[in-house]
Amino acid sequence: MIRIQSGVNLSEMAAIKEIFFASSTRQDFASSEEREQFFCNWTDYYTKQCPHDNLIARDANNHVLGYLMGCKDSVRASLYYSEKNPSYSLFADQFADFPAHFHINCHPEARGIGVGSLLISHFIQRLRKDKIAGVHIVTSPSADNRFFYAKNKFDFQLIRERKGHSFLFMGRKL
Repeated sequence: MIRIQSGVNLSEMAAIKEIFFASSTRQDFASSEEREQFFCNWTDYYTKQCPHDNLIARDANNHVLGYLMGCKDSVRASLYYSEKNPSYSLFADQFADFPAHFHINCHPEARGIGVGSLLISHFIQRLRKDKIAGVHIVTSPSADNRFFYAKNKFDFQLIRERKGHSFLFMGRKL
């Protein structure tokens, strides 16, 4: 049995951090401070500005299987991300149709059993309740996770380039 819990407390941050780094394509850091800053760049906005939109998936033994950190207002978040991640603004023209976004990861041992889809489903229920028009994610056009998002009905796709790197915007209308 998988249960979804709202919010993230400090005691869960260690489990989230473990899952984050197990899922990250970046594994090498010059120092522990650089590693911590990398984690904070991806999670601080969600934990500080929209903690009520964060979800945790747990198993029957209360182990954290995955997390979704959500944001219902990508325009507002762009003020934060414009400095930390210049690529964030690449798709700002799409935020009217797909105003919400999220960051999601599942523990490697919990992949393929529906944890990620369940987290997305719960977040989408909240978005619909708040009458939010759509949700998006950004990934790489060559990343395997694009198939997971396509399976979860993220059927709008747009690729853009920045400084020699390609980015894939995937949106889902609600």
